Amino acid sequence: NECQSLPDCHFCTNTQGSFTCSCRRGHHLVNGNDCRDIDECELEEATLCQHICVNYVGNFTCGCNEGFKVAEDGHSCIDLDECALPNNCSQLCENTNGSYTCGCFAGFKFDQDGQCQHVDECSDWLHDCEGNEVCVNEPGGYSCVCAPGTNRHQGFCIPGTSHDFI
Repeated sequence: NECQSLPDCHFCTNTQGSFTCSCRRGHHLVNGNDCRDIDECELEEATLCQHICVNYVGNFTCGCNEGFKVAEDGHSCIDLDECALPNNCSQLCENTNGSYTCGCFAGFKFDQDGQCQHVDECSDWLHDCEGNEVCVNEPGGYSCVCAPGTNRHQGFCIPGTSHDFI
């Protein structure tokens, strides 16, 4: 029985004075008695994979570059929405093709660690308060209020606490 001495033959049929060997799907016959894996990634089939072909014993699978995932067809790659997943954005996230970008709300800016920090428009002189107005820093912005000893009258801060109109 010649089949007993052929460990690399997947399907051996003993015949009168000889044998026939055949292989499982994804393998090919070498030297008439040795089944070897076919690297499908080196064949035309690999062109079905849009990004990456991964060979394994008996078959292959497709993979995708970072920022993408394999589509339902098993070959194409579609953009992964990183904004729908946990990410490093502390306020705003915009999905891009294969990646994402972070943003900050109005009145905030990125610090050196890439996190959104409140902008102090008053300390940084990024306000338009005038004359007798005082800048008050607020989350996401600022407001202008009348300085102590002044009152708002017709849109302006006027010195004095009472207005006598005759």
